Amino acid sequence: MSRSCWLLAGCVVWGLAGVTPASEAAPARPLAGAGKPLASQTVAPTHRMIKPLAGVSRPVKPPSTIASTSARLASPKARLAQSRREAKAHERLARLIAPFPRSTLTSHYGIRLNPVLKALRIHRGVDFGVPIGTPVPAAHGGVIAAIGRERGAGLIVRINHGDGVSTGYFHLSKVTPGLKEGSVVRTGDIVGRVGKSGYATGPNLHYEVMVNGKQVDPLMIQTTSEPIRIARQP
Repeated sequence: MSRSCWLLAGCVVWGLAGVTPASEAAPARPLAGAGKPLASQTVAPTHRMIKPLAGVSRPVKPPSTIASTSARLASPKARLAQSRREAKAHERLARLIAPFPRSTLTSHYGIRLNPVLKALRIHRGVDFGVPIGTPVPAAHGGVIAAIGRERGAGLIVRINHGDGVSTGYFHLSKVTPGLKEGSVVRTGDIVGRVGKSGYATGPNLHYEVMVNGKQVDPLMIQTTSEPIRIARQP
């Protein structure tokens, strides 16, 4: 073998002897700060970084609307008229008389378990458990606003007492003959008879009081719960 071949073989052997296996290699040194979050990696909440522009989160009324609104609020005549309307409504409510005594109440105003639907529903009136056919008197004088049948309520009568106050009488078995929309009734006039029409588990009167079209708790505004004297019998 020539001298050049011996030199090449020696270099190869020397190189293989200097190679370290992968299993014996020294572990790599971790980079500085690799185990800790860098300050630049921490992101502050958006609402702290960017300040919202004033007036962006709420709609801006046109100047004409603001001026007219402030004018209405600042008008002494407008405030006086509103106070008078509220006073008349409260006075009208104070004159309402419950159709039947509290001792006959079977259900109050508010959230309850509906006995027919078996689910929680808001009860927008009170129920009086009285025998079927019992005369139903008007809680106050007024004009008949509606007579008819409604889903769930059955046969109903609504009376408009004025000043935004009205009352409703539901689950009736019959309406007083000759009574129609536009008829004028007085306090105590018979508007119908107790029944169980609509969604009802038994004979009862569902009685509602409304102020400006919204139901309120009749027991919170009643001045008396005693039955009124029947003015007329049909």
